[in-house]
Amino acid sequence: MGVVGVSAGPFGGTRGNPGPCCPWLRELGLVAIFWDVNFSAVQSVFDETGRLRDQAYLPRTTSS
Repeated sequence: MGVVGVSAGPFGGTRGNPGPCCPWLRELGLVAIFWDVNFSAVQSVFDETGRLRDQAYLPRTTSS
């Protein structure tokens, strides 16, 4: 599983990602990955259709 944090503010959901939810997600049998993707000021990162505006985020979504 991967958990993506989003926030209207500058921290991109960092405080809640993924700490509080990991124990119960593991209980469901999911395996956690250990890199974060956090989107700060999410209202400006995606357009109205949900497409990513800033392609600089793409390398953060892959493990290599």
